[in-house]
Amino acid sequence: MPPTVEFETTKELLALDDVRQTHRLDSQYVMSDGYLMALTKDGFEWWVLGKVSDPSTVNLPKWEGPKIKVRLNDGCETIVEGDEVRAICGDEITLKSGDKVRRIA
Repeated sequence: MPPTVEFETTKELLALDDVRQTHRLDSQYVMSDGYLMALTKDGFEWWVLGKVSDPSTVNLPKWEGPKIKVRLNDGCETIVEGDEVRAICGDEITLKSGDKVRRIA
């Protein structure tokens, strides 16, 4: 079982050693369904840092979903975000429309 750490405020949560170790200058912290997440590279990279037992005690923005640069089937490059993305399997992204596209760096 992973260790449990208690905190009372968002400031205390973000000051925890395990959270601070993931801190980078461009990190932004958000919540997603009770999980604390770190976003970097303008939201193109994200990590789940841990589960918060009472998310109502955390005052952070809600994660709006993934942000991914993709190549569409017609060769165009674009950015898809949030509910445009239905599934992610490695570099294959399934869009809400059902189209399968490829992640690009």
